[in-house]
Amino acid sequence: MRADNKSPNSTSKACSKMAAPTPPKRRNSILWSEMLDVNMKETLSTKEIKRQEAIYEMTRGEQDLIEDLKLARKAYHDPMLKLSIMSEDELAQIFGDLDAYIPLHEGVLADINLKKGESDCQYYIDKLEYLDDKQRDPLIESSKSLLCHGELKNKNGHKLYLFMFQDILVLTRPITRNERQCYQVYRQPIPVRELVLEDLQDGDVRMGGSFRGAFSNSDKAKNIFRVRFQEACIGQSHTLQANDIFHKQQWLNCIRTAIAPYQNASPTELKELPDLSEECEENHPPAQNTNAQRRSSTISGIVEMDLEENADSSVVGSPEDPKPGKLQRALTGSRKSRDKTQQSMKRKETLV
Repeated sequence: MRADNKSPNSTSKACSKMAAPTPPKRRNSILWSEMLDVNMKETLSTKEIKRQEAIYEMTRGEQDLIEDLKLARKAYHDPMLKLSIMSEDELAQIFGDLDAYIPLHEGVLADINLKKGESDCQYYIDKLEYLDDKQRDPLIESSKSLLCHGELKNKNGHKLYLFMFQDILVLTRPITRNERQCYQVYRQPIPVRELVLEDLQDGDVRMGGSFRGAFSNSDKAKNIFRVRFQEACIGQSHTLQANDIFHKQQWLNCIRTAIAPYQNASPTELKELPDLSEECEENHPPAQNTNAQRRSSTISGIVEMDLEENADSSVVGSPEDPKPGKLQRALTGSRKSRDKTQQSMKRKETLV
């Protein structure tokens, strides 16, 4: 009878104390086409999408396998061997030769990434359009690796698509020609050996370029950086904005990786770089040092004034002077008085 008097909540409390089993960790299965932008996907053919899906599946498969092998060695193989739970021969029968498997699959992944990088590199090179033959650079055609690429905004708020090849940075504008996605080269490509990267702080630059934004604090840019040529005579600078701090950091790391060999080769060159003004971003010639010009013109003006005063004082009896005789007598009188004072000083010295 007492058992029947137990409240129904007691059984639920007992069940709640039992922890639910932890669900197994599963990786997200995502197709390559699901990560594409809708507009970008429409420009690709069905054959190209299938090809990219196969490459992506091979890459992800190798990455997952390498992670699993490393986890098995760290969580099971090494602790059991260290605690002498199983011998090396027994562990080898279960896990195999992990020290050989992991480098093997890492090499396979590196080869896939290399071929994939060359394929992506050539794919985007074929889609570049040039407004001028001067924009064509042999470094673009000979590129075998595409370090990173993506969309950014310039200082005026216009969308640009950047390609960081192994030896050159190319800024483009995405366009569509005959229902085909292309990339029109914007300004002059910047070779890596002449590329300078500046990490700008939030609020250093105002974005948008509107008249209203020039007097408001709401347009202070965030997640910005600048790329430019080393030489000021070229006069080209681009202030770029990423969507968030994560994408900005990715771009900074990518560009720094590209220019690192050239910085190590000549570390002193970057310290003497001129500070380009923002006007250079619109391909205006760099402004000269106006302060030096003002100083030189001021000095020359003072010298000319002194010369004119000396000339005026030396010229006596000019037509403009109404009384040349009085001026001449005054000058001679002042000279005589000066000579008398000098003679009196000499006499005093001899007396002493």
